[in-house]
Amino acid sequence: MTVRTLMIDMDGVVIRHPEGLRWDHSIKADLGVDPAKFQSAFFAAHWPGVMAGRAGLHERLALALPEFAGHLPHAEVRAQRASTHAGPGLP
Repeated sequence: MTVRTLMIDMDGVVIRHPEGLRWDHSIKADLGVDPAKFQSAFFAAHWPGVMAGRAGLHERLALALPEFAGHLPHAEVRAQRASTHAGPGLP
């Protein structure tokens, strides 16, 4: 069974394209999401408030999802912010 997932990586530590390309390089082919629409509908409109703690990630993603990926059922979209993570060289 194939699971298609939209992950939002806040700082680029978790998600790295194996060929060094942008994280959204294949999002159109993988999920049918236009990266430009994703950028304008979610990141430009909602990301500053989410990052400043004035808006919830899940709530804002739910508001923007119909604009850039209306074909993806909201119930299947999971957004999770890791409170801690360990990368190379970190405990």
